[in-house]
Amino acid sequence: MPSLAAARLWFCSNSFNPRRTRLQDVLRAEWIEGPAAAGHPWPRHSEIAGAIAFAAARPDWHLTLLRCASAPVGGPLAAEVLGAWLADVSSGLQAGHFDALYLSLCG
Repeated sequence: MPSLAAARLWFCSNSFNPRRTRLQDVLRAEWIEGPAAAGHPWPRHSEIAGAIAFAAARPDWHLTLLRCASAPVGGPLAAEVLGAWLADVSSGLQAGHFDALYLSLCG
């Protein structure tokens, strides 16, 4: 059975905003994975909703939702956010064997 991993990191950075987007901002907005991400009410046209629909239409595929994170519009992303997201995604990738990886990135 082919296996697909998907992860998401979305944020809108305003370079002129003096306040960095910090991990606590992301934790308040969206910081989910696994079954919680699968059950999240994703907008119909979002990439993660598309990945879920892809897997639902192909029962021979297995979908694993790794770290999905987003933040409200803010200043540049703090290094701690990217570091925490990368650590979670890397850990999830190392824990399984995947044939494909989809990254939903914006920012």
